Amino acid sequence: MVSAVSVGVVSVHLVVIRILLAIVIGKLMMNTEKTEYTFTKPKLLTPNDVAVQLKVTSEQIRCLIRSGQLTAINVGIGTKRPLYRITKQALENFLNRRYQPSKAIHKRKFKQLAPTPDFFPGLK
Repeated sequence: MVSAVSVGVVSVHLVVIRILLAIVIGKLMMNTEKTEYTFTKPKLLTPNDVAVQLKVTSEQIRCLIRSGQLTAINVGIGTKRPLYRITKQALENFLNRRYQPSKAIHKRKFKQLAPTPDFFPGLK
């Protein structure tokens, strides 16, 4: 038989457990400040995207990457062919390094030639 005292002790323990749970959950709720991480992911371009912009082939872009002239990220996991991605900043840096201002247009000076003699003076 279950005595009234043991039922009372069990119910007190349940009440204490509920109170402790409420306290712990309340503290957890109070400590859960929403931390928002602002990660501005850069726009990644494929070699085909860059090739279309620069009006060249994608293989030329891959050659520029392999030679180190254009910085790229390899997002591939295989070893056969890397999956390159180029950031907009890397493309801008590349274009700024390759920028060549056009030369000023000068009037071309032609050399003055001596007048040619008229070999057939009677023909006109």
